Amino acid sequence: MPPAAKGEYSLAEYLINKARNGHQGAKAAIEKSFSILGIAITDLVNLLNPQLVILGGGILAGWPEALEIVKEVVYSRARTVTRNRLVIDRPMLNEKAGLYGAASLVNLKLEDK
Repeated sequence: MPPAAKGEYSLAEYLINKARNGHQGAKAAIEKSFSILGIAITDLVNLLNPQLVILGGGILAGWPEALEIVKEVVYSRARTVTRNRLVIDRPMLNEKAGLYGAASLVNLKLEDK
């Protein structure tokens, strides 16, 4: 049974744990979700023509294959002119981005005094 909303861990963690332990339905749900994300990103890429898309978050850390699923969908569906210059990657700071942001805010507050 999945955890409650305020349970010990999130539904995403629960799903990832089930998939890692061989639950085919959980694995299929994760893969389908990231395929749909890839389609949505393809639409944005075709519309806005960015050079870089960064995907982060806990579920990517828990399911590293997700980035490859998104890349495969986007690179197979995006317009050629857009796809040829597009890079899809993870954030360099991974889960530490929030810590660096918080430290920057502390520095800004100290400079104001």
